[in-house]
Amino acid sequence: MKKFSFLMYVLFVSMLFVSCDKDDQPAPKLTLTPSTVEVKMTENVTVKVSGGTAPYTVKEADKTIATATVTSSDIKVMGVKEGQTTVAVTDKKGVKGTITVKVIKKS
Repeated sequence: MKKFSFLMYVLFVSMLFVSCDKDDQPAPKLTLTPSTVEVKMTENVTVKVSGGTAPYTVKEADKTIATATVTSSDIKVMGVKEGQTTVAVTDKKGVKGTITVKVIKKS
């Protein structure tokens, strides 16, 4: 009976390790707050990045509409001309996020 109990214990512990595989972890993602911004031409808006691994990089889809720079976990988006574009944000491990940018005229 002792051997059977020991065998069951070993089987149970083995199942714990198998069921806690690293592949079960959710895919990492970047959180961009806010993820959609509206900014006036020649003005700036700041987007906060969390959930990723610094350093972050940015790539504008259309630099003639908006430009972006990164300082720590802040992304500063500046409106250049009226229109809509996106800014791709990537962390050190290649995890990506997107900011939608709408640039409007100054009133």
